[in-house]
Amino acid sequence: MIVTQLGGMMLGVVDSMMLGHFSVDALNASALGRIWIFGTQLFAMGVLLGLDPIISQSHGAHDRERLGRALQRGLLVALFLSLPIGILWLFTGRALTLFGQTSELSAMAQGYAIVQLPGLPFFLCYWVLRSWLQGRGIMRPAMWVILLANILNVIANWALIFGPAAATLARVALTYIKMPYRPRFHLSRWRALMSFSIWLTFSEIVKTISLRAVPLVVGAFLPTVAVGQFSVGERVASMPVRESIGALQATLFPAFSRMANDLGRMRAAYVRAQAMTS
Repeated sequence: MIVTQLGGMMLGVVDSMMLGHFSVDALNASALGRIWIFGTQLFAMGVLLGLDPIISQSHGAHDRERLGRALQRGLLVALFLSLPIGILWLFTGRALTLFGQTSELSAMAQGYAIVQLPGLPFFLCYWVLRSWLQGRGIMRPAMWVILLANILNVIANWALIFGPAAATLARVALTYIKMPYRPRFHLSRWRALMSFSIWLTFSEIVKTISLRAVPLVVGAFLPTVAVGQFSVGERVASMPVRESIGALQATLFPAFSRMANDLGRMRAAYVRAQAMTS
């Protein structure tokens, strides 16, 4: 899990390093573009996080039908959410201008966002499949896929767009080989997903605002070179702690979900987790 988290982080780090050799303006524009891209994906990520407890509980109860429905509906929701998010990406330049960024950098950031539009639905589907595998305790396919994506990314930067698609196809194939199942197509009981998603979405929005507001302030009041310098420095400096915590959260969330009906066991697991991270 830690290797997978670090691998996902390295995709963005390598992207920044490659753009830095191309031009400072390109690096700065990509940093601003990533802020808008990630910020607009928050709602979708919050909604899709609602799958985690459903998948974990279904897997723990050996309910294959509900497990299949969770995957099906998660993929449908991911495809649906990619439409409004993609529309927001078309207005990246205007949004960044409203936040005080220069028109030149805003225009370049919009180009950076538009180029990634084809990969948006694949990325959201990748997010769903990662949660589905993770909730079932299947970790190795994600690790090998992210390592392969990093190799391709070093060879050619455009692999960032098609990496999520390759990861999605590989995860689908490996998961089907391990447990073949084709759920029937229907959209009933969607409230189970939304009941978990509302508060998770709000939490993700607050967390991202607190993390991403600083680069916007840097770009508004300091020279444009400072935006790229701050982005690369912050990304590299925070990588060890952020990715270690992310790996722990991804592991503990489905584990706690399986213990929802056993408070004593959950308390003991929580104490052990706190002792390990302190």
